[in-house]
Amino acid sequence: MVVTHQVSGDQLYIGVDVPACPDLNAALREADAAGCDFILTPIVHPRYERPLNPDAPPRDDPLTRSDNLLSSSEWMASIIGKLSPGMNFDSPQPAQRARAAKALAEEVSLASHLSLRAAVLPAPSSIRPVANYANALLNAMNYSSGTQVWVTIPIGTVETTGAKLEKAVTDSWETWNTIRNLVDSHPNIAVALEVGPHVPPRDMLDRWLAEPVRLVILTTSAFVKNQKGYPVLSKNHQALLKMLFTYRPYFVLSGRSQTGSAKTANEGLKQYIQYLGHLFGKQNPPTEADRFEAPYHDYLQTPLQPLSDNLESQTYETFEQDPIKYKMYGDAITAYMSGSKVGVSEAVVCFVLGAGRGPLVKAALAAAETKGKRIKVYAIEKNPHALLSLRGAKAAAGLAWDDVTIVGTDMREWSADVKADLIVSELLGSFGDNELSPECLNSACARLLKENGTCIPKSYTSYLVPISSSKLREELGLLRGNRLANHETPYVVAMQRMYRIDDPQACFTFDHAPMAKEPSLAENERFATLQFKTKCATVIHGLAGYFECKLFRELSISTNPLTKSEGMFSWFPIFFPLRHPLAVRPGDTVEVNIWRKVSESKVWYEWCLTAPIVSRLHNPAGRSYSMSLNS
Repeated sequence: MVVTHQVSGDQLYIGVDVPACPDLNAALREADAAGCDFILTPIVHPRYERPLNPDAPPRDDPLTRSDNLLSSSEWMASIIGKLSPGMNFDSPQPAQRARAAKALAEEVSLASHLSLRAAVLPAPSSIRPVANYANALLNAMNYSSGTQVWVTIPIGTVETTGAKLEKAVTDSWETWNTIRNLVDSHPNIAVALEVGPHVPPRDMLDRWLAEPVRLVILTTSAFVKNQKGYPVLSKNHQALLKMLFTYRPYFVLSGRSQTGSAKTANEGLKQYIQYLGHLFGKQNPPTEADRFEAPYHDYLQTPLQPLSDNLESQTYETFEQDPIKYKMYGDAITAYMSGSKVGVSEAVVCFVLGAGRGPLVKAALAAAETKGKRIKVYAIEKNPHALLSLRGAKAAAGLAWDDVTIVGTDMREWSADVKADLIVSELLGSFGDNELSPECLNSACARLLKENGTCIPKSYTSYLVPISSSKLREELGLLRGNRLANHETPYVVAMQRMYRIDDPQACFTFDHAPMAKEPSLAENERFATLQFKTKCATVIHGLAGYFECKLFRELSISTNPLTKSEGMFSWFPIFFPLRHPLAVRPGDTVEVNIWRKVSESKVWYEWCLTAPIVSRLHNPAGRSYSMSLNS
């Protein structure tokens, strides 16, 4: 029985490990009666298991049970296969190694033939070496037409503390990382995380956020009994499961029931399942921002080019649905109106630069009405399609928009008869300045703003941090076109499967205020060197970028995870890839260099690492990606 969250509708799939299964249909019936959705069971019956001893005579009897026992859809929905244990990939005997590799290929081929969604491979027999293990696995994948293989990686199965605990956790991750590298991040090879009774604290597990965990094998030994004899989990286990619930892996209960209140094994199994369902149901329901982001999780999008391209209606519609951004802009404009020194008999002159379909025009009119101020709004927009919406809104509003003048031109080319008391713009990008706000607003503040005028936003600062994300690395590999250009292009991404190695650090800052003269384009160039400390061994796949923006006085908006404006979804983070991932050790210093460069026709970023090793320089001269200054 699939567990469904009563608010979000998200589903949790729970199965049971059936290590010996003489009657497959009976096992499925028992699992269904206990509330399980599937079983994890060997696909090769022990009676037919082919011996790995090279001296054993060949066998002609069937490898396993008939595929006619279930329909193809039942095999796919109800069974996750277990590959045979004891395959000695590291035997000193070449014939033994070859027999093990052949057996693995045979079983993976069978799993594919049965249409299984996945087959689970037992953990390597030792931390190192795993080269033969990975070699046999990768070659076996040639016999799979789509079935995935999930590699068992145990965590918390051995009781350790202190440095030994950290080493055990690191060894588990490094075993997987070594296998992943050897199989070249094969898209159909993922992790089955086996969780034992001794789970370490959350901060030692965060790097698994960046890994493809498809299955969680939760041993019954991980549970303890409460006062009534029912199975429950420790706080560390609960924190781990809460983290994993977000990624919707399958869950499997493994081991004998240890409850004291159950009369039968099936009743005991139900208690574990009910408890997991209880934990799943305790998750906070998704916010509006969560629901908006979900379809875009880890999906690479090229940043907008608002100067050279005209945004589509759907893009405007998406922005306008943000419940936080326009509220904060409205609050900032209202706060400005409260302290405005414009005379009572005069109107506040407000230029809305990049007015789009008019949300900031409405915010300015509403703020003036709230504070009893007169206002004269100039809505500047170059997109001819958005101008239709603006003019339609003015016609529909009648007298309410009587003091709104709509101007169809590029804000950088507009010469006004009057100067503004207030400039308002939402030209911010995912990295703050990556939609060319500095090039537009610096010019406007110099030419169009009164000496005592105000610009909203007042300033903004970009933030950067190295991240690990095998998922984003995989997505990069799926992109078509020039491989070099794909790895030198920044992407807007609703990042989910990723791990930040440290806290984000401030990068570039731009301030907007009245200026005596228009600055040169070169004054918008920037350079920063940032240093980060790694907490654990991991692999860096790129850099994640965010921004903090001061709108007016203390009012601000932010995508920085440390100061994020909750509920705001107009901006996803930006991702700067590294062409070659970098493996780092605990305590390493990672030094990032990033440039913002400007020419007469474009703006672009260049980036590289200079510690602990020197990487290549990405995107020199904007050869792969740039932001056009031409409208």
